Amino acid sequence: MSLPTPDCDLPRYSPSAPVPDYSFEPTCGERILERTPRSVRPTPESTFVKSVGKTTVVLHNQEENAAIPTYGRTATISGSVLFDSDDRTCEVVLKIRGKLETTSSEGGAKTTTLVDNKHILWSDHQKNEQCPSQICFSVRLPSTFRDGGEDRALPPSYLVELLNAPVLFVRSGYSLQILITRRRSQKVNFLNKTKRVVIPFEYLPRTRPNRPIVTPLCFFSGVKSTPEEWHQTITPMKTPASAKLGSIFTQVRAWLL
Repeated sequence: MSLPTPDCDLPRYSPSAPVPDYSFEPTCGERILERTPRSVRPTPESTFVKSVGKTTVVLHNQEENAAIPTYGRTATISGSVLFDSDDRTCEVVLKIRGKLETTSSEGGAKTTTLVDNKHILWSDHQKNEQCPSQICFSVRLPSTFRDGGEDRALPPSYLVELLNAPVLFVRSGYSLQILITRRRSQKVNFLNKTKRVVIPFEYLPRTRPNRPIVTPLCFFSGVKSTPEEWHQTITPMKTPASAKLGSIFTQVRAWLL
């Protein structure tokens, strides 16, 4: 069975014009309604140093003269461990630990594990060589913890004592631990000695947006300000016909965590 031949041929098509080059700067006849810069906070450039005996831990990206290290939401903990290397060192481990402790007159004491991450920085089982005198590391903090089968936001460092309330004591704390394991004897492998360097740190996630909402003056109602920080919804409201009012809109803005 053959198909019928059309009475006329299809029109000829010419190639489309190329897409104009994009530029973030306005061209002739254009203007910027609103510009939202990236909300990037400056990263501190100082270091935090703690020495215990012949072992030194250096943490980067800290404020100058900080008493203890401070990290924000999903921050990267980077630094290095320096110590006198010898052929008896068999393992170097980094642990990040966090716990929430509550004590109340009704429920008693309770401890919840927030973070318990272990990272092996060096091991003679992985590398058949002598441990170096400097080991660098870089690990990221989690943003949530598991509680009752649900993921919840990691709470900030906190300490409060409420003597006149049912909850008497609440504390959430975090620490960085460096564990250096050395053999006591080259002939007996199970006689090991572990040295521990503990560094408490503050976990302070941002609790407010970087910038407030900019009230639009001459912009369109559909233009969304600071889109990377705020969720904006505009909904029309129902009004009775007898009110003889124009269109009424409600605008809801919520900060994006």
